[in-house]
Amino acid sequence: MPSKLTGAVALVTGASSGIGAATGCGVYNVTKVGVCAFTESLRQEVTERHVRVGVLEPGAVESELGTHNKPEVRDA
Repeated sequence: MPSKLTGAVALVTGASSGIGAATGCGVYNVTKVGVCAFTESLRQEVTERHVRVGVLEPGAVESELGTHNKPEVRDA
């Protein structure tokens, strides 16, 4: 990172997928956890440069993603 970098960065992830796991959604869950881990690492790297980094976790939203799961997983 450039030494003159200042400002704020916000990364967005889904809350429940970033802190837990769901059957049949392993790859999706690990990507959400990865965003959280990356954000924390970035926060530690740039905090001395007065750059604020955080995760916004808005929670579940209605989308077509759930329709891609098998009914026994989706309805569990």
